[in-house]
Amino acid sequence: MYMTKEGKTYKEAIGWAAAALQQEMYTTPVSLWLEFHYADKRKRDVDGAIKLTMDSLQNILIENDYQVQELRVRKFHDGQDLVKIKILPFFFI
Repeated sequence: MYMTKEGKTYKEAIGWAAAALQQEMYTTPVSLWLEFHYADKRKRDVDGAIKLTMDSLQNILIENDYQVQELRVRKFHDGQDLVKIKILPFFFI
């Protein structure tokens, strides 16, 4: 898979931010909630950002992205570039 320089920079930044939390890695099924905030109004698909973010969390906060049993994604164009990530243990209801 080809990754742009921008994508590599993003993936590395997410990885470093996740590692800085010094949180124990999840090894069980999880729910993953993602919010993507963008400073500009360009039209964007979220599927690429989801995959890149999930890959960035592997071996840092989650063992592998196959653990993700539930995924919630929201996208905002609100004048800021940031990603909010919440990982919770997954419970069957």
